[in-house]
Amino acid sequence: MKEKFDIIYLFGHSPRMENQLRQLNPIIKSQNAKGLTVGVVFIHNGVIGTSIRGEIPSEIKALTLTNNSLYLFVMIPDLKARGISHEDVIGKINRLNIMNSWTF
Repeated sequence: MKEKFDIIYLFGHSPRMENQLRQLNPIIKSQNAKGLTVGVVFIHNGVIGTSIRGEIPSEIKALTLTNNSLYLFVMIPDLKARGISHEDVIGKINRLNIMNSWTF
């Protein structure tokens, strides 16, 4: 996917324990309503709650129902570190494994 984003958020708080996503949702929806293309990348503990095998927090459900100029991503290495299979991630959330493309 090659998409130009106006704004990208990196979200690393667990949506099960924190209310940061609840505070971020209206901001994202407002930016989306203005025609901005927004991306949210769930990193670290932010990947918790993105699996169809567990309870999906209402804040993540709300994001998945937002229109097509909002793109959701999850980091595969962060899923693996937390014992979550990338095959079990919610369908609208794209999987990223950028570790394979990094060169040092």
